[in-house]
Amino acid sequence: MSVLRALKYLIGFGAAGASSVVVLDQFEVIDLTESGKIRGIRTALTTCSIILDYKRSLHGIAVESLEYHEAKAHAHSRSAEKLLQLVWKNRGTYVKVGQHLGGMDYLLPKEYCQTLRILHSSAPQSDVKEIQKVIAEELNVKDISEIFSHFNPEPLGTASLAQVHKARLKKDGRIVAVKVQHPNVRSHAEQDMEMMDSSLQSV
Repeated sequence: MSVLRALKYLIGFGAAGASSVVVLDQFEVIDLTESGKIRGIRTALTTCSIILDYKRSLHGIAVESLEYHEAKAHAHSRSAEKLLQLVWKNRGTYVKVGQHLGGMDYLLPKEYCQTLRILHSSAPQSDVKEIQKVIAEELNVKDISEIFSHFNPEPLGTASLAQVHKARLKKDGRIVAVKVQHPNVRSHAEQDMEMMDSSLQSV
């Protein structure tokens, strides 16, 4: 889904309905992260907000002036925060890309790198019920209690695409570390990459 297609979908959904969904999503009243269209709309709205911020902030200011450089630095900071919030909301592939961007200080403005660098040490966690569901599906069992006598709900570590939990095997009592991919990472990856590529071209 491209930025343009996401915006067309938003318009086609209807102004009132679309606004309600966006507001509920923005204030985390409902979690619509698993919807590909919502992920696309978030990306499109963030991209448009960043573009408009730069245009509004720098309009009419002489490029070589100190005022221009200060205004651009502030726009960088605001836009980096918007990008970070998008990454946290969409999770998965977005976090992995955000981590790479946070290390590109040889190419990106320092404001982006400083803001996104937090993703190197902190990544969004998936809900333990979602993680247990993924395990059950992968192991083809009804409930993970068939495999584990104990499963620690708190992850030992969380990365962009997966997280690790400590568990005890029911069969022989061994303590194991269970690495589980975040839900729907695989199914969203292709669309996420297309959306991010489209956003980059738009900017």
